[in-house]
Amino acid sequence: LLLEVLKAEAINPNADNNASKGLSFALNNDQNSYSLVDIGDCTDSEIVIPKYYNGLPVTKIGEGAFLNKSHVISVIIPEGILHIGNAAFRECTSLEMVVIPNSIDTIGEYAFYNCALRSISLPDSLHKIEKYTFYNCDFTSINIPYDVVSIGEGAFAECTSIVELILPHSIETI
Repeated sequence: LLLEVLKAEAINPNADNNASKGLSFALNNDQNSYSLVDIGDCTDSEIVIPKYYNGLPVTKIGEGAFLNKSHVISVIIPEGILHIGNAAFRECTSLEMVVIPNSIDTIGEYAFYNCALRSISLPDSLHKIEKYTFYNCDFTSINIPYDVVSIGEGAFAECTSIVELILPHSIETI
């Protein structure tokens, strides 16, 4: 019986064996996907967000989901997440590293406001950087993806460590 359970887990595409435990989720309005809404009782400093919850895909990180969680050092966001909500990681003052997948099309306002991000790789799927998204982050360089057409007010304000900001020709408004 144990061997059968192990075989079933090995072939289950919805298994997230490395995902952090204790995160809180809410069913989206479409009734076919979930949003991560809060860190819940998870105490991990290195968070791995699951691709699936209750057999359905996780497609969003909700507004303020990690707000003021100063113990969080890194977050791995899986492929399939489409949206990072407003202030999702705001005031995560120890957050140094985030892996953002190519499925992300929007990152909300103030999403990484006042984080300790030392580096970030923005996905090619991103089209707009909202206002104050990276306010007071610590990275030294950033490459804006080719399809970004708009950078909001103060998106990189107080990022005093930036020595190189590469902008694509696609930018229409800053």
